[in-house]
Amino acid sequence: MFKSIRKNLIFNFVVMAAIILIINTTFSTYQMITGLQNQMKYDGSNLANIIRINIENAGIDNISKVQAIVDETYDHSEGNLFYIGVTLPDKTLIAGTSKDSIGQKIDSKELESVFKGKTEAFMSEWKNTPAYNVTVPIKQGEKVVLSVSVGISVNNMEDTIKSSIMKSIISGIIILIMVTIAAIIIAKRIAEPIESMEVTVGEIGKGDLTTEYKVKGKDEIGRLAYTSNETTKSLRVLIKKIKSISLSLVNEVLQKTMKGKDKIISTVENIASNSEEISSLSQEVTASTEEQSAITNEIAIAAKKLLNMAKALENNTSSFKV
Repeated sequence: MFKSIRKNLIFNFVVMAAIILIINTTFSTYQMITGLQNQMKYDGSNLANIIRINIENAGIDNISKVQAIVDETYDHSEGNLFYIGVTLPDKTLIAGTSKDSIGQKIDSKELESVFKGKTEAFMSEWKNTPAYNVTVPIKQGEKVVLSVSVGISVNNMEDTIKSSIMKSIISGIIILIMVTIAAIIIAKRIAEPIESMEVTVGEIGKGDLTTEYKVKGKDEIGRLAYTSNETTKSLRVLIKKIKSISLSLVNEVLQKTMKGKDKIISTVENIASNSEEISSLSQEVTASTEEQSAITNEIAIAAKKLLNMAKALENNTSSFKV
């Protein structure tokens, strides 16, 4: 994604931290909601059972006392209850906090299982407001004759969830900032040696063999830098040897060429000093001169080739700074 290893490291650190925070916040919120629902179910069941016991003690058939128990319980709920309702097996409301609904039938599928002797807890709506409903059966002997429903306000749960989410977001932002700072520091420590090696490799690629890696350490990067320095040193030694061999080869060619020239000059001087034998040895001298000339030409050609080879080798090695 990024051309810089430092930026890639920082980005990966931050993304990983963000993913972990999102997963942790989601899981924590789910756990909190489940815990709050279980707590409301527990509290609602306790409250509904208290009302059930009071109704059983007051008499199931005494509707006025049942209504009085409902009103007293609701007044002491401090706004945490939305409603309390007592229904017959035919789902008719006979007592409750909503006086206008008394005598009406309650449309609830969950009541069917309650009148079979089960306790039900579920989310419902009361006057377009969400509530957590807990309904318990009231038995007379083995027969379920009434049910008590308690609607617990979920406002407190929603406020708790919102507050928890806001705290999680703020904590997540703080953690992300801290992770980013830590990522910058860690990325700097990891990337600096690599960036330094990149610069050094570029200098060596340009022919400067005097450049050395300045990375120190016992980790993989440090060992790589040490090995690379040793390789560069070996290259410097090799280049010096090649230059030395080139110079020696040039000097040797020059010396052989000079010796050939000296031999020709000596022969000519000897011929000149024996002028009286020129006439008799003219043909021999001519042949000797041609032979020497041929030898000289061959030596000159060989010397020229060796000089060209030496110069080419020297040019190839001169680009390296050792």
